[in-house]
Amino acid sequence: MSREDQRGQGPSIRAEVVQAPRVKVPSVAPGAAPSAPPSAPAARGSRPAVVVEEVVLQPQRAPLRDEPAARFPVRESIPVRESVSVRESAAGRGAREVVEAFDFDEAPSRPVMVPPVPQRPAALGGEAAPSQELVARLRRELEATVSAQIEAQVAARTAGLEAALSALKSQVVSGTSGGAGGHAAAPQAAVAPVGAVTAALPNEAPGTPGRNRIDRFLKLMNDRGASDLHLSVGRPPIFRLGGRMEPIRYRTIGEGDFRALVEPIAPMHLWAEYLKGGDADFAYELPGVCRFRVNIFKQARGMGAVFRVIPTRLMTVEQLGLPPVLRKVVEMRSGLVLVTGPTGSGKSTTLSAIINEMNEKRAMHFVTIEDPIEFVHPNKKSLMSQREIGPHSKSFSTALRAAVREDPDAVLVGEMRDLETISMALNAAETGVLVFGTLHTNSAAKTLDRIINVFPADKQPGVRGTLASVTKCVVAQQLLKKKGGGRVAAVEILFGSPAMSSMVREGKTHQIGGLLKLGKREGMIAMDDALRGLVEGELVEPRAALEKALDKDEMRKWLRERGADVPDEAAH
Repeated sequence: MSREDQRGQGPSIRAEVVQAPRVKVPSVAPGAAPSAPPSAPAARGSRPAVVVEEVVLQPQRAPLRDEPAARFPVRESIPVRESVSVRESAAGRGAREVVEAFDFDEAPSRPVMVPPVPQRPAALGGEAAPSQELVARLRRELEATVSAQIEAQVAARTAGLEAALSALKSQVVSGTSGGAGGHAAAPQAAVAPVGAVTAALPNEAPGTPGRNRIDRFLKLMNDRGASDLHLSVGRPPIFRLGGRMEPIRYRTIGEGDFRALVEPIAPMHLWAEYLKGGDADFAYELPGVCRFRVNIFKQARGMGAVFRVIPTRLMTVEQLGLPPVLRKVVEMRSGLVLVTGPTGSGKSTTLSAIINEMNEKRAMHFVTIEDPIEFVHPNKKSLMSQREIGPHSKSFSTALRAAVREDPDAVLVGEMRDLETISMALNAAETGVLVFGTLHTNSAAKTLDRIINVFPADKQPGVRGTLASVTKCVVAQQLLKKKGGGRVAAVEILFGSPAMSSMVREGKTHQIGGLLKLGKREGMIAMDDALRGLVEGELVEPRAALEKALDKDEMRKWLRERGADVPDEAAH
């Protein structure tokens, strides 16, 4: 007796997907009894259940991570995207269900009802074999259900490869069409290096926005007003809300969960770079919601990622609550403007407000060099050329060297990380270009010291002279928890002046704090004065101001004179 007969469920059908989108369905499983003549009536209530016992999925593409063909019993949970189960509906209802199973935590999606199974005459032993109509219907339903899933997967996986091939073809064509007298270049010169192809790939995520698993978390993140989403293997997802880390109610993430959430939205070349090198950066946009800066990394406990919100709407200086005197930067024509602060202090947001106002008021060519591009600036009065490290240039220094030859009026250097980049930024400012840069320091004096100390001791006198002549403004900011929720910025502003230039040139940057207090008429603001203003305006708690103060003794004394209960130095 066959296995089907032993179970009393009738013959089984095995559905196998051998390539997208065609589905191969054998007519009858082994052991099925032959059909009886059409005239033989079927016994009442004995309609057999035709069971699809197994679904085999093997799309016609290169296997991912060397996985074998996937075989899934249909009566078990199928946690794989490319899968379809077909099962008989409740007894007596006379219908079949085609159920799609996706890699989600929720139950499978809504069943697709198929017309009732036609009856066949009873076969030998009271059993009935499935009709050819049933086999054809099953084939059509499997094709419709599976093909869409497989095509979407193949399209997502090949998007990056197509971009790479396109870039490679362009380089091959350009390499073979040159040469004197119209002769083609040597064949070996036409082959582009692997690094060149990788650099031509975009750092935008290749997934389908709105349909990736991570999108649910990103929408929730935006709805709750969180600034960051942290994913770490071994922990539930965590939001940063108002500066605090708050886990969300969700199960612990495993490595498989992390891959399912992040890999579909990561550019293929950057995911490969991440697996090999341990970290990578890219941008991901969810239309109608927000843009996100993404950093993926490896750590001792496994994989991790951080998603930072990049508002799609450009804010103004007033909307950000920044000092109005900052608008003086919008009218500057040349020199060096530095915006500094700890990581996550809003440097990029402040710069975006300044650049947006310049874009609305001045006709100029603005080149930005970022890693990755955060705020997208449309062309208004200005021509905006936004370049990204990776797809557009291999490094900040290389992009900055090229930017000087691109007829710019202003250049933004996303981060002045090394000696070469800082040196080129100073040189560009000397030539009459307005250069914006960022550093991770919390005061104007420390910012200038940081730039000087990057250079060898024998070159520092010359650097001081250059820095003294080109520095037009230094904006240092810190974010504090705001009463009632949210965060507010404390901003220190130093404008270039003869006194400042003299201090920098003579190595007396420690006197800049006094200069800030004396320069209030010119719009200068010291960090501690900005903190006092926030306390007097009832925007922040006294202890929060004391924590961020540069001169803690003076701030503690000032707070206690106003009746604030703050700890002494030892307790603090």
